[in-house]
Amino acid sequence: MRFLGAVLVFLSCPAWAGQQPATGAPPPAAPQSAAEVDQALRERVTKFFQAHVDGRFRLSEQYVAEDTKDVFFAMEKPRYQKFKLASITYSEDHTRATVVVDCERVVSTPFGLMNFNMPQQTSWRLENGQWFWYLDPTLVRTPFDGMIRAEAPVKPPPGPAGPIRRPKAQEVLDRINSAVLCDRSEVRLTAQAPTAEVVLTNTLPGAVSLKIGARQAPWLEAALDRQELAPRGAARLRLRYRPQAAAPAPVALMVRVEPTGQVIPIQVLFGPAE
Repeated sequence: MRFLGAVLVFLSCPAWAGQQPATGAPPPAAPQSAAEVDQALRERVTKFFQAHVDGRFRLSEQYVAEDTKDVFFAMEKPRYQKFKLASITYSEDHTRATVVVDCERVVSTPFGLMNFNMPQQTSWRLENGQWFWYLDPTLVRTPFDGMIRAEAPVKPPPGPAGPIRRPKAQEVLDRINSAVLCDRSEVRLTAQAPTAEVVLTNTLPGAVSLKIGARQAPWLEAALDRQELAPRGAARLRLRYRPQAAAPAPVALMVRVEPTGQVIPIQVLFGPAE
């Protein structure tokens, strides 16, 4: 009996039985793969922005870093119509990320309410296995809600736009009235060069439509390759001249942009038939 008791004591000793004494601490989690890190970030970003679509901003607080919460509470929180994750750029061994999200929101303009697509550049960092949105002190906001890189770190602004000067109504109107760019305002057509193209580019964050004014000459054909222009999209105005014996008078083509009401004049000059 004494021998059996000694054996039991020997086997129950952790050092002799090949067991480590219990410490009460859970084993360390296995490191995540790059794909798992990416999936986790996408899920957190989606939930953060979905709260802005639903207007449930208290829910988005759980995705905000602790040192940024005071700024987040004070800042204006826009209500988005919808959003789409555009790009993710990782840094610092996949513990930091710059995430660009295309957000659609309703903006009041001198022409009424309009839907605009506004890309939002956001900063995220990995803390204790979770991704959190935070305010990058090297980024400052522009008057039109964009983010630009500062040449030197700046203190976090007190709100989403910081202490910036808001554009006046006339400045906004001037910007809208010049938002669709034309690569040239004058075109000359001759018998040797009877065709030409004019490129129109939309710089607004929302879609617009184009329409050619009805006043045209019988010897001039003008047509757009597309009438709907997406943000940063381009259209080509194609011109064709049927040469006349005598050079016709110049024609002032007008391209109208809706819904902004911008009018783009294009002067077309002609040469005689030879």
